[in-house]
Parts: sequence; structure tokens; C-alpha cells
Amino acid sequence: MGLNTPVIDAMAMMYDRGKANMSDADLEELGCLSELAVDEARRMGEVCAGLGCLIAYDGGSGSPRAGSFSEHDDVSTLLFALGHSFDVLAGMMHVGERATYESSLRAMNKQTTAY
Repeated sequence: MGLNTPVIDAMAMMYDRGKANMSDADLEELGCLSELAVDEARRMGEVCAGLGCLIAYDGGSGSPRAGSFSEHDDVSTLLFALGHSFDVLAGMMHVGERATYESSLRAMNKQTTAY
């Protein structure tokens, strides 16, 4: 698999097409995506840990198999969903970093032209 996924490519394409028309405030807003992605990654980590515990307990000795992740299809569906969520987070971080960089370039150009 390449470095970028369709989600990342789509987010980057939308950013590239729109950045020339964005205000400095718009770029700052998009720059916050990196921070939001970090927060979401922490939440996803907690969810994954909780699910791991649930799945481990569900099939353990002496416990009845009553959970939602008893079949391999259930687990694969969960993992595909988690993989997609991490792709979205990576796209958010990618666009956020690029917006922060573009904002910095604009600020430097403003300082250069002000002298």
C-alpha cells in the first residue's frame, strides 16, 4: 500500500484547490485539524483498548460467548472501520500541517513586503 490512501488524497486535493481562495483565518482554522486529530487518535486508542479487553474476556475460559465480536466477520468489520478512521485522522493531520505551513509562508511574505 502506498503512503496515501484515497481519503488522504481526497482531502489533500480539496485543500490544494481551495487554498488560494482561503483567508488567513481559514488557514488557521484548518491548521487546528492536526490538534483535533491528535485528540481523536487518543480517543480511538482508548476505544481500541476497551474493545481488546471486551473481546479477550468474551472468549475466555469460563465465560459464555455472548459478545458482538464472536465471529471473524464481526472482528474484520470492526478492524476495517478502525482502519478507515485512522485514514481520516491521517488526512486531518496532513491537511492541518499543510495549512499551518501555508499560513506561515503568508505571514513571512507579509513581513517581507512590509519592510
